[in-house]
Amino acid sequence: MYTIVAFVEAKSGRSAALRAALLDLARISREREAGCLQHDVSVDPLEPSSFLVYAVFEDLAAHQVHIDSPHYKGFIDIASSWIASRRVLPFERISDHGQA
Repeated sequence: MYTIVAFVEAKSGRSAALRAALLDLARISREREAGCLQHDVSVDPLEPSSFLVYAVFEDLAAHQVHIDSPHYKGFIDIASSWIASRRVLPFERISDHGQA
């Protein structure tokens, strides 16, 4: 499994728009990408401009399908001007259900 954890900070006045775009991207990714096993968006309850994206893919190839998809490219085209900062951390799962 291949996991992406992303921390995304909206520019001032763009939190609502970025939130909607992130939620839409997550929904479409789950619906259209067979290799997308999970795609969640969370917001910091104390700082509504800070988002956490947690996505799990079958493997690196499934993540590449996500990156190459029209809906991801459309998200980047629209939302990149709303993002103040973004940090993306890739992980490869080495255990399953708490087992090493």
